[in-house]
Amino acid sequence: MKNLYLCVFLTILAGCQAVPNTPSQKILGAWQSEVHGFPIVQIYDENTVSISGHDAVAYQLVEDSLLVDSIGASNRIVSFPSDDEMWQTDPLTGSVQQFSRLK
Repeated sequence: MKNLYLCVFLTILAGCQAVPNTPSQKILGAWQSEVHGFPIVQIYDENTVSISGHDAVAYQLVEDSLLVDSIGASNRIVSFPSDDEMWQTDPLTGSVQQFSRLK
């Protein structure tokens, strides 16, 4: 019985470590959205974000604040309503751009 409890505890612990729980972990990967009716895909790695056909640019994500280092640098507030959904809110206008994770 003691071994059973140990196995259950270790399984739960391993599951918690496998789930990304910070914005900097959740943002990694490919995300799809629309801009003026045209689909776009943004790909985030640990330091850069790229859009198909364009050079990658550096970004910083501190807690929920996303700063993309490009001409006319932009700041967005990032939230993740689910593992496969990301919202980026412009703090000046309040407009929200919704993204879906590509798998």
